[in-house]
Amino acid sequence: MANDFEKAKECAFWYINKRRYTKKELINKLVQREYDRDVAKEAVEYLEELDYINDADYVRRYIHDAIRIKKHGMVRIKNDLFQKGIDRNIIDEVLVDIDVDCTKVIDELIQIRAKNLDLSDEKQFNKLVAFLVRRGFKHGEAVQSVRNYRENKGEL
Repeated sequence: MANDFEKAKECAFWYINKRRYTKKELINKLVQREYDRDVAKEAVEYLEELDYINDADYVRRYIHDAIRIKKHGMVRIKNDLFQKGIDRNIIDEVLVDIDVDCTKVIDELIQIRAKNLDLSDEKQFNKLVAFLVRRGFKHGEAVQSVRNYRENKGEL
């Protein structure tokens, strides 16, 4: 059993050396490698004690990258993090600590997508709103931003 723990620990270190993982993702990776779930959990908790695994830090970095690089809205980001096994309380705690303003991102997306659209046409207006909602922005936020863009004739 102790030997399994050491092997699971080594395997976990190998994984986190390649990229960042959430606690749940790493446990699942070790279980896929046919380690006992309890041994995998113990190994990951050991790494967590050493601060190699930190879900709150993972959330901070994920939010930053998802907004800046992927241009996702908070609805999608929260869902993605939850799918990765992050506890909703951790997500909410991190969101309280950081200032997230998605208006710049939504404006950038609108400027890129609206170049070839006639937003006076309701169908094209709704098409752009639907795109923004799929990216993870709230419906009301998307509608208001597209209206502002249309009213200002593309100058945000």
